[in-house]
Amino acid sequence: MEYYLNIIITRFLLGWCLVVALALKAKCQSNVEAQNVDVTYNKTSSIVFPAIIKSVDRGSRDVLAQKAKGVENVLQVKAARKDFPQTNLTVITDDGVLHHFTVNYSEQPATLTLIAVQLTEPPADPLIFQQNSPKTI
Repeated sequence: MEYYLNIIITRFLLGWCLVVALALKAKCQSNVEAQNVDVTYNKTSSIVFPAIIKSVDRGSRDVLAQKAKGVENVLQVKAARKDFPQTNLTVITDDGVLHHFTVNYSEQPATLTLIAVQLTEPPADPLIFQQNSPKTI
């Protein structure tokens, strides 16, 4: 009887260790979660960030993106063509947060304004921005 109890306890502990290891691996692989944004061809969508936009990278040329004139924390996004395949958009803000979006084409997006939220904890190793060196005359 004791032999079978030891086997059950051992299997339980091994199973628990496997669950914890898989959870830690998943957390390490994906500390930036993607928000979904739907865009269309004939309307501009806006994404409002809590900080100044430092960098924007489009996953493909099917998405047009530009900072809104006169403000530093609003990104305007639009489809460059109709019915493009799913792509992504990555934005880095000056608070050191990496924002990742999955971009889908939609004829009628549910909203044209999206508030970018930080879905994860602040980065353990904050992003380091290149400092502009002073110009010499």
